[in-house]
Amino acid sequence: MVARSGNGKRLFWVAAYNLLISLKVLDLPDDAQSWRIQTIIHHLLTLPVTLSSHARYHVAQICIPAGWLRWWRMFVDQWIPKRKRGRPAVETVDSA
Repeated sequence: MVARSGNGKRLFWVAAYNLLISLKVLDLPDDAQSWRIQTIIHHLLTLPVTLSSHARYHVAQICIPAGWLRWWRMFVDQWIPKRKRGRPAVETVDSA
């Protein structure tokens, strides 16, 4: 089995490493191209969060620096498709 031999974990980490490197090369500005993987994880994937509870609800407030907030919004707008509610009546497929 793949999970018992350790190849599954190794494959996961190789895929994660390749994903972070491609993110760095394609989307980060020039001054961030010298960042290591640990730095990318620290700046882009680790977010400071304030946890609090009100009545029966738990609230997590994410604290993002203003400069990175603009970058995240642009990244999400570029890579996550905008879809309306429900199923599309006709699905269009790019021919290119």
